[in-house]
Amino acid sequence: MNEVKDPVRTLKSVSLSALVTACFLYLAASSSAALFFERVFGQNVGRRFLPLAVALSAAGNVMVVTFALARLNQEIARAGFLPFSRYLSSSKPFGAPLGGLIVHYIPSVLVIVLPPTNEVYSFILEVEGYPGQIYGLAITLGLIWLRYKRPDLKRPFKAWMPAVFFRALLCLALLAAPFFPPSNPNPDGLWYATYAVVGVGIIVFGFLYWLVWTIILPRLGGYRLEEKQDILDDGTTITVLERVPKAE
Repeated sequence: MNEVKDPVRTLKSVSLSALVTACFLYLAASSSAALFFERVFGQNVGRRFLPLAVALSAAGNVMVVTFALARLNQEIARAGFLPFSRYLSSSKPFGAPLGGLIVHYIPSVLVIVLPPTNEVYSFILEVEGYPGQIYGLAITLGLIWLRYKRPDLKRPFKAWMPAVFFRALLCLALLAAPFFPPSNPNPDGLWYATYAVVGVGIIVFGFLYWLVWTIILPRLGGYRLEEKQDILDDGTTITVLERVPKAE
């Protein structure tokens, strides 16, 4: 939303229409949409129209996700949380988040070139989505807490609270679901809750990395990390974490 001129107005006008449109298209694709297009546009054109629409939708999704994650990686680097943050934060030389794109490119290529098995693709999707539900639950609970503890905050956009509570319940259900054994498990496949354990492990690893980097090492080394603002050659403002010796 940082790339949008008026994010609040856009969010209010687009979110509901996008949700309704997506629901309609999913229902159409799961019913007799192919037959409908064949009857309307003819046998030759109709059979190609729906696959073409699906292909264009998939291509648009890839482009949006690639750009969004590249910008996300760039903002993480600008906050000082990635190595080589000065290089990854810059928008040089094309005025685009090239460094963030490279960070996104490396694991994407590994996923493509690694030898696949029957379950690798679905496993990767599940590992990607499971930690997202944890963060989604945390954000939802934080929103509920702020709504009742800080009612005085200025809110240009207010979420509908029944939908927020429903989102929290949905996150809890999705987080608990992997640990219930399926009715017909695959004896030769991965354990049914493997992706959930790996997803939790990724978050635990991130927490331990933060604990060692910002708490344990500064205590052992007798210094503290202090945030300082710096400006790159292209005018980008970044946060630099510098080591400052502790006062005796």
